[in-house]
Amino acid sequence: MCDMLAKMNAISDVVKGESGSGLSGGMLIDMFLTEYLSTIFDSYEACHEGESDCKVLNIPISIKKINGKSTIALDWSKNGEDSKKRERFETDIMVVNLKSGKWWKEYPQGATQEEKDSGYYSSTMKAGIYIISHKYCKNNVTLSSNNKTNSLIDNKQLYNMLKESIRENMVLEFPAECPTYKFDILKAFQQ
Repeated sequence: MCDMLAKMNAISDVVKGESGSGLSGGMLIDMFLTEYLSTIFDSYEACHEGESDCKVLNIPISIKKINGKSTIALDWSKNGEDSKKRERFETDIMVVNLKSGKWWKEYPQGATQEEKDSGYYSSTMKAGIYIISHKYCKNNVTLSSNNKTNSLIDNKQLYNMLKESIRENMVLEFPAECPTYKFDILKAFQQ
């Protein structure tokens, strides 16, 4: 877990602050995880079909990388009415959170009074791997849109998804202390 986190952080550090860094970093981390996980799980296979990025034990999984408080999209496509009609949440989601932290000082806009009183939004989201059931998402997550996608999950709903993962005990926290790596694109080539 430590090795995996350190390598993903090295990739994130290289693209940090660049325009489109979320998409670029996500793509590079997806490529890294595809290779890395295949060395850990015999049953792992890349599978880029529909919302899926891979299969583990023949179960399709969509991988999403975040750095703390974020929004995510099921896909980055603005395909008009066709993408709005497409069936969503057919695949469980693996959210890889690279940064621990609180997402709000108090609570997000639109929080209920009960959520405010209970401190629901004051949890620290730990760096780790969160698995969220597609069934939970289908029943509890409403997609929105922006200028890049019709399948946006806002930060409040993403936070709720991570809380559900915690409630279901489907989280692998990354260790607090890990080595530091540097990402060097020139060393990525083999002959």
